[in-house]
Amino acid sequence: MIRNLSVRHKFTAISVLTTTIVVIIASTVFVGLEINNYRRALVQELTAIAQITSSNSTAAILFGDPAAARETLAALRARPNIDAASIYTPDGALFAHHAIRAGGEEPDAAPGWIWPSESDLPDQFFLSDFLAEGAPLYKIVWTPRSVDLFGPIWLDGDMIGGLLIRSNLAQIGATIGTYLSVVVIIILFSIALAWWLALRLQREVTHPILGLLDTMQSVSREHDYSLRAQKHGRDELGNLVDAFNEMLTETEAHKVELNAAREQAESANRMKSEFLAHMSHELRTPLNAILGFSDFMLSEPHGPLGDESYREYMNDIQNGGHHLLGVINDILDLSKVEAGAAELCEDLIDVRGLIKESIRLLRDRAEQAGIHVALDAAPNLPDIYGDEQLLKRGLLNLLSNAIKFTPKGGRVTVRAGAEPGDDYLITVSDTGIGIAPEDIDHVLTPFGQAENVLTRSHQGTGLGLPLVKSFVELHSGTLEIQS
Repeated sequence: MIRNLSVRHKFTAISVLTTTIVVIIASTVFVGLEINNYRRALVQELTAIAQITSSNSTAAILFGDPAAARETLAALRARPNIDAASIYTPDGALFAHHAIRAGGEEPDAAPGWIWPSESDLPDQFFLSDFLAEGAPLYKIVWTPRSVDLFGPIWLDGDMIGGLLIRSNLAQIGATIGTYLSVVVIIILFSIALAWWLALRLQREVTHPILGLLDTMQSVSREHDYSLRAQKHGRDELGNLVDAFNEMLTETEAHKVELNAAREQAESANRMKSEFLAHMSHELRTPLNAILGFSDFMLSEPHGPLGDESYREYMNDIQNGGHHLLGVINDILDLSKVEAGAAELCEDLIDVRGLIKESIRLLRDRAEQAGIHVALDAAPNLPDIYGDEQLLKRGLLNLLSNAIKFTPKGGRVTVRAGAEPGDDYLITVSDTGIGIAPEDIDHVLTPFGQAENVLTRSHQGTGLGLPLVKSFVELHSGTLEIQS
C-alpha cells in the first residue's frame, strides 16, 4: 500500500510508523521491567511479613492456641494487599485462618503441598535471589489475580508448622493500567510530534524531488528540452538535478542536430523529386525521337535497307529504347508520387475487361515460357471509379513478375471479387519460387530486389512492386504480398 503513495506521504508515513514502533517497543520494555521490579518487591515484602508472622506465631503453635494464632494473623489487616493468612500443623492440618478481605475464605486443609525437606524442594522453588543466607525457604505460586507464599515455621531447627499468606494483585493491576495510560498518551504525543516534524522536514527532501518531477513532466508534455530543473542543495538530490540538466543539454543538442539533418534530407529529397518531375519533357523528347527514327527505318519507306544486320541493329535500338523509356517512365512516375504531383484520371472501369486485356497482352510471352495464365473472376463484377492506365500498369507489372519467376509448366492465376463496403480484392498468384518473408519489405522499396537464383538471371530495376504499391495507395487501397 505504501508503495503507491506519493513521496511526500511515504516520508510522513515512514516517519510516523518508525516513531510509533520505537515508542511502543520502548514502552513495552519499560512496563515489563516495572512489572518485574514490582513482583520482586512484592516477594520481598511477603517474605519479610512471613518471617515476622512465623516468629510471632511460634508461641501459639507450641501452646496449641489457635485463637492467639488468629490474632497474630489479624495483625496483617494493616497490609492492603493481604487477603488471607493460614497456619498449618506439621501434618498439613489447618491450625488457624484469618480472612482479611473478600476472596480470603478459609481453606479446609493445607493447599495440597507435601511438607518436603530442603533437599526435596525443586530448584524452581528456591528463592535464593531474594533471601539472605541462612533464611528459611519459601514457595511462591502466582495466579492471574493473586500470589501465595508458603513456607515452614522453624523453632530451634525444628519445623513446628507452616504459614500461607495470600496477597492480591490489585496494586500491580492499577500500576499496569496507569503505565498503559501513560504509554498511550506518549504514543499519541509521539505520533503528533513525528507528524509535525515530518511535515517540516519533508519540504527539505520532497521539494527538490517534486520540482524535478514537474520539470520532467513539462519536458515530456511540451518536448521543450531547453527547460532546466532548479537545484536546491549540494547533496545527492542536487547531484541528481545536475545529472538530469546535463542530460537535457545533451538531448537538446542531439535534437538540434537531428532536426538539421532531417531538414537537409527532406530538402534533398524534395529537390530530387522536383528535379525528376520537371525533367519529364527533357528526358522523353530525345528518346521519342530515337524511337520514331528507328520505327521509320524499320518501315523501309525508301526501299530495303540492304544487309540484314541493319534490321537487327534497328531492332536492338528499338527494344533498348522501349526498355529505357519504360525505366524512365517508372522513375518519373515514382518521383511524381513521392512529390505528391501524381494525378488520377478517374473514370468508370470494367474490372473484368481490364484483367482480360492485361492477360491478353502477356499471353504470348507466357505461352513462350510454357506457363498457363488463368482468370477466376465473377461474370458480373461491378464497375469502379479509378485511373484505368495506372491500374492496368500495376496489374501488368504483377503478371509480368509472376510469369518471369515461374518455371516452365507453372501456372499463374488472377482472381477478382467484390468485397463488403464497395471494395475489390484482386489476387495474382503463381507457382513460382516465391519471396522469402524477410525480403518482402525490401522488395517494396525502390530499387530493392530479393536475392535468389532467378533474380540473378532476370535482372530488373526494382521499381515494379514499389510502383504497384504507389498506384494502389493512390486509389486508397493496399498491396499485400504473401509467400
